[in-house]
Amino acid sequence: MGRRFQSGPLQVYVAANGLAQARLGLAISRRASRSAVVRNRLKRLAREAFRRQQDSLTGLDIVVSVNQPISASAQQSFAENLKKLLLRANPCAPSSRS
Repeated sequence: MGRRFQSGPLQVYVAANGLAQARLGLAISRRASRSAVVRNRLKRLAREAFRRQQDSLTGLDIVVSVNQPISASAQQSFAENLKKLLLRANPCAPSSRS
C-alpha cells in the first residue's frame, strides 16, 4: 500500500518497490497548464528535484502528479515544495529537526 502527500496542486504518491533504486513517474495533466512549455518545465523541475534526492529514496516508487491549475507563483516554488514532500515521504530520511 502506498501513501499520498499533497501541497496545493502538487501530489506525491509513494510506495515501496522492493528494488535497490528509486523510480519516478510523472503525471502533469493539461489541467495544470494549457501550455506544453510550462508542463515540460514542471517535469524538468520534478526530475531535477528527484535526481538530487535519489540516493536517500532507495526502494521507493514515486509518482508526482499535478492535475489542478498551477499559478505562476506556485510554479516558482514547485521544486522547493516537491523537495519538502519527498523528504516527508521518505521514512528512512534523516530528520532535519534537531
